[in-house]
Amino acid sequence: MRVETVFARGRRTALKWMALFGAVFALGAGSASAQQVTIDAPDTVSEGGRADISVSATAIPGNATTTVVVAATAAPATSTPAEVGDYALDPSSVSFEFPPSTAPNPNPQTMTDAIGLATNADADADDDVVRLTFSGTSNGASIEVPDPLDIVIVDTDEPSEVVAPKPQGAVTRVVEEAIEEATGTDEQLDPGEGFSVESDDLFEVTVTVQLTATSSDPSVATVSVGADGTITVTARSAGTATITVTATETSPSGEVVIRTTANSATVEFDVTVGPQPDVQPLEITLSGPADTTLVEGGRTATVTATTNRAVIAETTVELFAPVGGFVTASDDDYRVGPITIRAGGTTGTTVLTAVEDGQTETAETLVLRGRAGSVRSSNSLTFTIYDAAVPTLPVIAQLLLAAFLAIGGYRRYLRRR
Repeated sequence: MRVETVFARGRRTALKWMALFGAVFALGAGSASAQQVTIDAPDTVSEGGRADISVSATAIPGNATTTVVVAATAAPATSTPAEVGDYALDPSSVSFEFPPSTAPNPNPQTMTDAIGLATNADADADDDVVRLTFSGTSNGASIEVPDPLDIVIVDTDEPSEVVAPKPQGAVTRVVEEAIEEATGTDEQLDPGEGFSVESDDLFEVTVTVQLTATSSDPSVATVSVGADGTITVTARSAGTATITVTATETSPSGEVVIRTTANSATVEFDVTVGPQPDVQPLEITLSGPADTTLVEGGRTATVTATTNRAVIAETTVELFAPVGGFVTASDDDYRVGPITIRAGGTTGTTVLTAVEDGQTETAETLVLRGRAGSVRSSNSLTFTIYDAAVPTLPVIAQLLLAAFLAIGGYRRYLRRR
């Protein structure tokens, strides 16, 4: 099927060459005398299209038939050469028959035909160049023809890939380096650890893309994508999860762009999470001041929680008063906050304060114990809270004072008798 020629960049100015290929015979006798051979060719042809190279021969008829043949051969040019399979000549030659004339001064005759250059669509995204070389004969004798000319085969493909994944080896190396930087080892993550990689380290892109990421097992590792294109993976529990990251071309407004060529790419990498490191069972011990007496609205006490080992994550120790026993202070009689032990630490403190309630009360006993989740402190602390209206003397001291006052009053009574 003949394909219409598609010109992408205009036509070449006709190359006009004089080709003298016969002898002028006296009195008009002999073969025709050729005046010129003209080649008219386009500068370019679109990939998958066809270019017609116009060939014209002009001659003055003689007393015998003259056959002129012009042929072309095609080959890759030295600059961005086309491959042999990218083009074909059809036809590759043209033939002209100049009939004899008996006129004493015959007029020149011109004949025109075309050599066809058909091109094939290929997968690459580059323009190619093909060089045409011409040859000619007149009744079998060589004649002069125009010099070779180049025709550019213009590629009409969109870029084959506007979004492409980096080689798998490069992706694996980036992930291992990120894990090593975050944890000090490139073998595996421990629960709670994580690492980040940049999308530029995973994809080759020439357009704006939208990133999505998923984990094959979120119970083992989760993944998130930041607004700046950072992919963050966090280890959750022992096992292996495959992380899949996809980059899809989007328009500036965020809509996905539909192309006939690749505009989406995906990379995958595995994340191995090791078991929770073997650690000693957590133990908590409470300690307080040597003087455990408090006065409502007065002196405070510092309570310290100490663990038997460094805690892996931030740990909160709540203080509470056990119900029953000899505890007489209520929740309204004191105020105390939780104790926080930072990750990697072993101690934390808080402040215990007796609350002024405006009521006259006897001394109250407060017992505090600690707990962090299901772990309870191995000991408790006992405090005595005195009312702000009563001197802060121990009970025995108050009894002795009362006894001394009673004895003195009795002696004064005896002297009056």
